[in-house]
Amino acid sequence: MDGLSVVASCIAVIQAADQTYKIISQFARDCKDAKGDLAAVSQELSTLTRTLTQLKDLVPDGSDFSDSDLTNNTKRNIRDIVGSFLAVACETKEVLSGHEGGSRH
Repeated sequence: MDGLSVVASCIAVIQAADQTYKIISQFARDCKDAKGDLAAVSQELSTLTRTLTQLKDLVPDGSDFSDSDLTNNTKRNIRDIVGSFLAVACETKEVLSGHEGGSRH
């Protein structure tokens, strides 16, 4: 390898290292900024879970809702929808808690 090739290779390595540093620095800043976003999402998820649990409790499995205007099909549909949302909320919470503090649990 002649001297010019060595210099060109060194310049290419320096440029690649500089670009890599910039990308890693931006990623680190993005992750730092995302911490607050993840905390907000986690708080909203907790609120949603509490709300859905309360809604689910309003529509019991039995037909004890004789004074309600809701039909049995409507009650069943609400229970199914709330159950699905609760399952998604639990899965989302597990994913988020796997990223708390920068480590996986």
